[in-house]
Amino acid sequence: GQTQKYLGFEVSAGLSVYDLSWIVGASLICWIVIIYNLRREYLLSLVQTLQKRRLNFDSTILKITDEATVQTLIQCLASKNIRDVLHALELLPAVSEKMLGPVTENVVCLLTHESEEVRVIALEFLESSDSEHSEDVAKCLVDPSPQVRAAAISAYCGILREEAIVRTLTRLDDSHAKVRATAIAA
Repeated sequence: GQTQKYLGFEVSAGLSVYDLSWIVGASLICWIVIIYNLRREYLLSLVQTLQKRRLNFDSTILKITDEATVQTLIQCLASKNIRDVLHALELLPAVSEKMLGPVTENVVCLLTHESEEVRVIALEFLESSDSEHSEDVAKCLVDPSPQVRAAAISAYCGILREEAIVRTLTRLDDSHAKVRATAIAA
């Protein structure tokens, strides 16, 4: 009687509207628990994938838009393990524009990282950033590593364009050919 009155049809098995509401409520709670656990598993899987370096971005278009994934990347950027840092740097181009703020600040911190490779990749990422970080990049123009100096020239010119000419002209006298060539090309 009551289910037909509320739903417009009769539910068999003799269930009342109240019984159905308990069933719906219980299933809703189950779905919430399942989704929460899947989210946690997703983050664990992302970290494991980063550590095993199993992602192939050449064949996939990926955009990272959720806060939890960005926070995981930020944690990996601050890791003591160079592999974790390199894998996180590899994912940075996939981070959506609106989520780049805190990520970019952590990449700037990597410009003083002990690993030359990390500094070079960080500079390559910052090349497309705004002029807010140009002075941080400019400090790398005198890095002991020629690869870092070359990447810094490219990034500095990418950020400031014509305004970078005066500061990069001094790199034309660099002792390494790659640095001189980058200064000419940039």
